[in-house]
Amino acid sequence: VTFQPPETIPYKRARFKTRLPKGRLYVASHFWMEEQEEAGLWRIGFTKFASRMLGDLVEHDFEIKPGEAIELGQIIGWIEG
Repeated sequence: VTFQPPETIPYKRARFKTRLPKGRLYVASHFWMEEQEEAGLWRIGFTKFASRMLGDLVEHDFEIKPGEAIELGQIIGWIEG
């Protein structure tokens, strides 16, 4: 089995440069969402920059239950690094 790295797009803001994997929706707070094959299922994560700024993950919680519908702009959880 050969590993295929994801296609990326270049991103630059001021002096910060990186490459972001395609197929994800990004927000200014350095989170991303990626739609999965199963209908209505999304994977969420942090950009590399956010991971470095957070350091070790101390605590987290989700404000919604699995299977619950969400709306645009709704807070779905929180993290503490």
